[in-house]
Amino acid sequence: MQTLLTEYSIWSSKYKLADNYVGGFPLSDNCYTIFCGDKKIGQQASDSPSDISGYIHIKSEDFEEVIKIAKECPLVKFNQIEIRPTIKY
Repeated sequence: MQTLLTEYSIWSSKYKLADNYVGGFPLSDNCYTIFCGDKKIGQQASDSPSDISGYIHIKSEDFEEVIKIAKECPLVKFNQIEIRPTIKY
């Protein structure tokens, strides 16, 4: 685990210097889900781990560059990484 954290630190530092890495954090398994309509207003879901364990925010005008950066992330050795662009209004 320590090796992975060191590799991640090196990877994120490289892209911080290039002004691509904005940040990222792991997410807690504890969550609160809010439903609409006739469904429940809320549900504590602390016993069911989420499929999403964290996020990484990469900044770039070129989506292909983001894919390249994500492929280099050491976390991809043990996790699936999903890449989604933000929507600009």
